[in-house]
Amino acid sequence: MQGSLFIVVLTVLVAYYNSFYGVFQFDDFNVIVDNQRVHSWEGFIGELPLTIRPLLKFTYTINWISGMGIFGYHLFNLSIHIINTILIFHLIRSISIKDFEEKQAVSIALLSTILFALHPIQTEAVTYISGRSSSMMTMFVLISVLSYIKGNEIVSRPLLYVVSPLSYLCAVATKEVAIFTPLVLLLYSCLYLKMQKLIKTQWVHWLIFFLIIPIMLFTKRYSEIVFSGLDKMDFFKNLDFTLRGVFYNLSKVFFVTELNIDPSPSLLYDDSTVYWFVFAIIIITTIITVKKHRWFSFSVAWFMIFLLPYFLIPRGDILNERNLYVCMPALFLGLSVIVHRVLSNLWVKRLMFACLLVALCVLTHHRNTVYYSEISLWQDTVKKSPDNTRALINLGYAYSQKGMHKEAEYWLKKATETNNHDVAFEKAKSLMN
Repeated sequence: MQGSLFIVVLTVLVAYYNSFYGVFQFDDFNVIVDNQRVHSWEGFIGELPLTIRPLLKFTYTINWISGMGIFGYHLFNLSIHIINTILIFHLIRSISIKDFEEKQAVSIALLSTILFALHPIQTEAVTYISGRSSSMMTMFVLISVLSYIKGNEIVSRPLLYVVSPLSYLCAVATKEVAIFTPLVLLLYSCLYLKMQKLIKTQWVHWLIFFLIIPIMLFTKRYSEIVFSGLDKMDFFKNLDFTLRGVFYNLSKVFFVTELNIDPSPSLLYDDSTVYWFVFAIIIITTIITVKKHRWFSFSVAWFMIFLLPYFLIPRGDILNERNLYVCMPALFLGLSVIVHRVLSNLWVKRLMFACLLVALCVLTHHRNTVYYSEISLWQDTVKKSPDNTRALINLGYAYSQKGMHKEAEYWLKKATETNNHDVAFEKAKSLMN
């Protein structure tokens, strides 16, 4: 078991070694490069009472003052992904072993881990430096949930009342999407534990939850995000938009050539009836099979819990692949169980695992090359979203920064022709002048 996990981790290192050639991209400039508040401890501490995601910015500050340059950022991101890889294996094994035999549970956990660790859809949370918000949040979520599970199994008060709650708090301090993590613990308790343990083992988590909510609402930056989102789109339209975005990103699990750091919202203008039908079928199936297939109920609920903030508050970034990073363990658990039931021959499974390791490693390695320069990233984006005004502007700007003025003018002109957004249109014109 440990040998197989070691091979997976080693393959992750091979797949992501070229991520160190990546440069600062997109939001990296706003949150790191041009953000003086993460360039010194004085700046970080001075902004602390008003800032959001303080733990995330703490790590940016450490990287900036370390003197290691962009290498340090990539090393930190890859280290988090490797830690998550190990945590995913142990978490899914702990869940699977309650419904399957030991060897079957290990097989399911191993396949889930391979998919999570090496699927190229994860590159946006690993190679893209700002994607750390999702991977680091996920790390603390996994530690919290796994500590809660182990704490109940071995009756460990430190795990239940210290490690798990503190990890939850760290997850929220990294990215606010983790706020509903206690619902995962509630779900686990309902499926696998005696109900009388619920209040006894979770009261610290829920105390943190009810303390954090008002703090976030009364923090200026958080409240601006919440209320500006609610002003942009009504609740039901946001539900529809979010569901489309989720299914759009899920399609990339199978169509990896469509990975895109900045997809155009116009991709979501098709009819959503089919999506709602599939969603309803999944929910009904989850309810019907909750006792017989607990792993399925746990997977679906995990996936939905970490999408709740997007369903409740309009956020256009649901289209970004990195935001599904925390949901992927649930999806890959489901796919792994299906494979396990379809393939019964041990040697066939081993061959498939080996082929997956190689194929996903190659695909991830190739996807990383897109991050080598701003030009290559935005060329890839414009190719897949030719009507994306922001991508066209960014490509033009990237060319201008390299002194390639003819190419810059061409793409900035293309941006003005789309005229999808008045602000972007004016910015393109100003850059052309």
